[in-house]
Amino acid sequence: MDPWETLTLIESCIPRIPLYHFSITAIALVIPLLIVALKVTPAQTHWLNIVLLAVHSVYLLYNILVEPPPNVFRSLGVPINAPVSVLRAGLGDTGADVALENLLDRFSSFDPRVYYVRFGHNTLLDCEHCTTFTTHALTALPNLILSYIPTLAFQGILTSPATRRERWRTWTIIPLLLLGPYEFYKVSTARVDMPRPGVEQIMWHDVLYLLRHMIFLVLPFVTLYFLPLAPETTPALVHPVTVLQDTLRRLEMFAGVQAASMRSPSLRQRIVDYWETQEEKSNQGRQNKRVQAEAARLQQSYATGPPAGPLRTKAIEVSKVLIERLKAVEEALSKTA
Repeated sequence: MDPWETLTLIESCIPRIPLYHFSITAIALVIPLLIVALKVTPAQTHWLNIVLLAVHSVYLLYNILVEPPPNVFRSLGVPINAPVSVLRAGLGDTGADVALENLLDRFSSFDPRVYYVRFGHNTLLDCEHCTTFTTHALTALPNLILSYIPTLAFQGILTSPATRRERWRTWTIIPLLLLGPYEFYKVSTARVDMPRPGVEQIMWHDVLYLLRHMIFLVLPFVTLYFLPLAPETTPALVHPVTVLQDTLRRLEMFAGVQAASMRSPSLRQRIVDYWETQEEKSNQGRQNKRVQAEAARLQQSYATGPPAGPLRTKAIEVSKVLIERLKAVEEALSKTA
């Protein structure tokens, strides 16, 4: 069976349910969805996406089950070449509906029936002055474009940086951007012939309407629950060479500042006074007997005379190692330059 015939069969089998029944069904679908949302951690998705998904799904199901596109031929179970008298008899008294009366009058020609199959009931009902393919197509195009905007916006929300699905944005939006032109191309170029006995005419507008809404319904679920999240970003580790380069620049700047400060008499005197004060305080601490005894007990003696204490010995060793490493890095940098 042709895929379009299969889709037509599915479309014809979808039940048209009253609003009351749909409301109960929608509640039955939304409540489990919200229960699942409560179990999802914030790292996986935000609760607002779950609420938007529920609203979006209910809206699409309403358009499919409660308010699908009306179709005179489908509702009466007659082919598209049925006489106008048969249509009037099936619809009953339509005198109060002027737009529907005008539509039935236009069905006296076969071309409006072809446009009805391509562009749907509402396009012909709203555009009474349309007589050519171009005018009907231009009337149907804005509604087609507007139907894609909510789902495109919703996909943008589901793939925002906060959801950690930003890398999937292109892959989830491109199918929608391709589906729109394909749908318009299909309804514009599909063959609409005189129906043959035993062969049902494909109502292209209704079938593509169903296909579009099914994709709109499935795509957000796939995006939200099946596409893997990007790993959590961590601060990039700074390369050791960059750190050493920055250290060398700071040391060079420090040497320049020290040399410049010695050129100013007032600044030089303040520096001398500062270091004399620090030396006096340091000597007072080192000469304290209790401090010396505690340092010796902790094996952190700072004796200056031979032999040097452990702390001073360790400081000298570390200083030598740092100086050697800085020299090696400087040589390596000079070679690369």
